[in-house]
Amino acid sequence: MHSDAKQQGLAAWTMKAKKWLNAQPQGEFTAWVFGSELGLNAFPEVRDTVLSDMVTMNLIEPFGDVRGRYRPVKRDCRPMDWHNAITDYYPIWLPLEIHRICGVQKKNVVVVAGETNAGKTALVVETIHKNLKQNGGSHERINLFNSEMGDGELRARLLNMDNNPSNWAGLEAFERTRDFHQVIDPDGFNVIDYLEISDKFYLVGKMIQQIHEKLNNGIAIVCIQKSKGLDFARGGEFGLEKSRLAISLFYNHGMHSCKIVKCKLPLGQINPQGMERDFIVEHGRNIRWSSDWRYLTEKERADLWKQHEQSAAANKTRAALGL
Repeated sequence: MHSDAKQQGLAAWTMKAKKWLNAQPQGEFTAWVFGSELGLNAFPEVRDTVLSDMVTMNLIEPFGDVRGRYRPVKRDCRPMDWHNAITDYYPIWLPLEIHRICGVQKKNVVVVAGETNAGKTALVVETIHKNLKQNGGSHERINLFNSEMGDGELRARLLNMDNNPSNWAGLEAFERTRDFHQVIDPDGFNVIDYLEISDKFYLVGKMIQQIHEKLNNGIAIVCIQKSKGLDFARGGEFGLEKSRLAISLFYNHGMHSCKIVKCKLPLGQINPQGMERDFIVEHGRNIRWSSDWRYLTEKERADLWKQHEQSAAANKTRAALGL
């Protein structure tokens, strides 16, 4: 061990390390960054001993799968005043009358998992439109963080639903592809379309947790792409941990279906979790249901899709024959 490091002693280094930790943002860090900030990388044995002591004192903990990565131990917890709390629901309109059977509260994350062509964007656009104050909703401003459409395509989708631009006043649209927790309004109505991830799908849960932690009095509707036929989006059940409401959209041979995968705040005596409802998307904009909410087994759902496929094929044949 170098004489300078010896002279200061481990206790002094640990004290410096505590001061450094208190001055840092509450995020993860590596042993190299820690050593660089304190000038300890020239004495790796001292650096590693100080880090080990801080782990023992429960000031930091190892983090992730890579050796030498740490994060501070957070002990701050906000006391919950459940005695005086009021069970009030966030004012929101959701397609297919979901808002009538599933409640949403402040600080909630709503996950919308959709297959390609399942009506995810149509659902998002209609949700925004109906919730704006001038269209009968409760919100003067809604933030849309969009990773999929360009300016022109977004304009076309909006005006296809309502061609009066003044009816979209209050919609603030932004182009964003990642780190949504850094830009959402903690007290506002946020829509993210959509959360992009090409690999490491388990990180979806972490991303949604970051969004949840940033929320205060607001909400976030988070859209995620999912594989065909699966209830869950990329990231599987990891993406549902912090959501209070999660719906899954399916598409099969022109037939759209919505399934309530998770509902933590049912508004009736029966929890609608697991219920499904079929719908159509009229002219690429208006969502209209074509069935009641009901429970279906996998076989019943497969049979419905098969019947619809056969009916669609028969209609196509009749049209080709001019019948």
